[in-house]
Amino acid sequence: MKTLNPSRDVSVSSSLGANADGSQLAVPVSLDRLVSGNSPRFGSLDRDHVSLLAPLTESALPPILVESESFRIIDGHHRVEAARIQGDQTIRVRFFVGTPEAALMEAVRANVRHGKPLT
Repeated sequence: MKTLNPSRDVSVSSSLGANADGSQLAVPVSLDRLVSGNSPRFGSLDRDHVSLLAPLTESALPPILVESESFRIIDGHHRVEAARIQGDQTIRVRFFVGTPEAALMEAVRANVRHGKPLT
């Protein structure tokens, strides 16, 4: 099993700038550009959870996390579906740069911090 070096294998790209608190800026990205990625969840999207998210404003939800080269969704599948239901054309995105293994680790980490708990 490969051991990840977080300082080398995992980063959120800083090429887009940062907020005053040092966190990466979220940028709007067309929903059409996004590619569904592997999720740490079992099964498909929870339609009830999507229905709870859909009426919320985009600013009320955290930006999704997307792999920077492939535009594969790492974290935020439910938010993307909610945005589509609302008829949105874009969603706020933070970009991730790292290995596929690191992306999966980041997906788990992100889901532990917010959103629908993992099973």
